[in-house]
This record gives sequence, structure tokens and C-alpha cells, in this order.
Amino acid sequence: MKKVTKYSLVAGTTLGLVAMLGVANLSAVNASPDTNNSTNIVEKIAERFSLDKTEVSKVFEEERIARHNERLAELVSDGKITEEQKALMENHFKEMDTKRNDILNSDKTEEEKETALDELREEGRQFAEDNDLPKKGMKGGHGDRDGQDRGMGRFNK
Repeated sequence: MKKVTKYSLVAGTTLGLVAMLGVANLSAVNASPDTNNSTNIVEKIAERFSLDKTEVSKVFEEERIARHNERLAELVSDGKITEEQKALMENHFKEMDTKRNDILNSDKTEEEKETALDELREEGRQFAEDNDLPKKGMKGGHGDRDGQDRGMGRFNK
């Protein structure tokens, strides 16, 4: 029997956890305006498996972006958006993601962050409307919270 190194065991376990969380709507946890949920999960995984918290956080972020890109590709293949709309949305997503990260990493209070994220979500809704993007069939990467639309780029109303 081959020896399993600690690194490969931890990496495999971490990837498995990320995959399981992805099925359980990882993005809803990761993008919540209350960053305590995602921070706690990242910290718990990093602590339990003696991993660098920054690296674990990167895995979560990479998964969120990959899921977003998969959704866009599916929308094109389903004929709900065009390739041009997809490209427009990809560029907008990058811009919005930068703004989102700036807000979350700022020195603002949690209430100020919540307000800024609400404004950013409204900017995303306006972008969809201005660019004639469909309102149905497009799920945001961040899900609903308490029945309210909380996901950036969420075009369902």
C-alpha cells in the first residue's frame, strides 16, 4: 500500500470539502455581506488541517468564479444569452468582483459594508436592465438570504 503524504491527504480533503460546500451553495456563504460565515469556515478548515488561511480562502474564491463561468456557459448553450452578452457579463463580473472585495476588505463598519453591497447589487440589476439581459434563468453566485436578493449579478427579481 502506498504511503499517503500529509500534504496530499490534506489537499484531497480540502478539495472534497470545497466540492461538498459547492453542492450546498458555497457561493451563498462566501459572498454574504456578513463575512463572518465564510471567514469562520475558512478559519476552521485552515486550523483543522494546518493549512494557510489565505490559501484556503483562494480555493473558495476560485470555486466561486468557476461556478459563475460555468453558469454563463450554460446560459449560452441554452440560448438564454449570446456570446456577446456573455463577454459583456464576464467583464462586468470582474469589475463588480473588484468592487465587492474592496468593500469587504475596507475599514467600514458592517452596516456601512451592507449598505455599500446593497448599492452594488442595485448597480448589477441596473446593468442587466440596461443591457437587455434576461431576468429569469440567471441565478447569481451568492443566493438569497432571508428571502432577499443578496447576490451580486443576480438578475432574478
